[in-house]
Amino acid sequence: MKTNPRTKFISHYQKQLIIEIISTKQEGNDELINEGECTCSEGHHPYGCLCKDSDDFNCICPSNSGIGCTCRWNVSQTTTGDNIKSTIQAVIDLTCDNYEIQLIDSLYTESVNISKQGTYLIKGSQTIEEQAQTILSLDYYFGQMIELNQGYLTIEIIDFQYSIAENSYPMESPSYPMIYINGDQSPYPSLTINHCNFKDIRPHCIEITTPCNQTTPAQLIDLSTDICECYLVGDPRIECSESKACDDGSADLSNIPPTLCSCNGDDDPRAGITCPVITECTDGSIYPKCLCTSELQSPGFQIHYSHLIFVQLQRHVQDHQVMMNKSMKDNAHVMKDIIHLVAFVKIIMILIASVLQILDLFAHVDGT
Repeated sequence: MKTNPRTKFISHYQKQLIIEIISTKQEGNDELINEGECTCSEGHHPYGCLCKDSDDFNCICPSNSGIGCTCRWNVSQTTTGDNIKSTIQAVIDLTCDNYEIQLIDSLYTESVNISKQGTYLIKGSQTIEEQAQTILSLDYYFGQMIELNQGYLTIEIIDFQYSIAENSYPMESPSYPMIYINGDQSPYPSLTINHCNFKDIRPHCIEITTPCNQTTPAQLIDLSTDICECYLVGDPRIECSESKACDDGSADLSNIPPTLCSCNGDDDPRAGITCPVITECTDGSIYPKCLCTSELQSPGFQIHYSHLIFVQLQRHVQDHQVMMNKSMKDNAHVMKDIIHLVAFVKIIMILIASVLQILDLFAHVDGT
């Protein structure tokens, strides 16, 4: 029996129409849709539908379509609803080109594996009462929080927290790196981290972390050199066996924290930097570093010898200038006195000459 082409066409058309009706109606039974057999419509995305264009989301990308679909999902382990999945991995397992995942809860316990090309954004939440950021942790010993084998991953606003996993005995979890990148072929995976914290497992270190340059020998001795590198002087760790003793005459203390090697006076190269200056400055002092007194500058101000020399030289120049000015003034007074004296002498000489002329005139009159 031959099939009428018209009947075959109508059957195919009816099937497509039924699928379209199911996918476009406001409410439908998602179980009636086979994955990849329909295209999502505006405002309605039953599970398994294909993206209609590059702006579509939360749907499946047609194979080799070049659309570039972005799956945008919220993830919560405590809340259910539309556009919410219970795990990050459930979103990543969808067929999409790009993934934007917003974490709603303040705490997540999950291990995530990314093993296909695409761009991934996993973003936590900020300022939830006393919890500043979303915390991601593991509750079992083996594994890592995120394993990145392929793709371009960006993580934002997430605190990565170690925990204690209860096995046959308590163990630190995760035992592997928090984020493990395992790409050995091109295109290589890429990781970008924005505004994330990696917290210490120890309760007293969760909120307070001491910088390496402020640690004491007791704090440093059990610390990995991956966290704080070996110091050339005063480092008590076995891995830092080449570190010299603080009292070794050949030891250079320039970059050694005072918490490891105590300050030893003004001869210490750290004086005036991380160690205090003790000796007070005096006029004419040649000490390399000294503590300014009120006579020189404000009390407590630390000054280098070179600055002190400059001040002294400046004073000498000023004193010399004062002396020169005084000398010039004195010379000016002398010149004025000389001028006055010369004028006075000239007047006296004129007066004498006048007197002599008068006397000579009187003598001439008497002779006649």
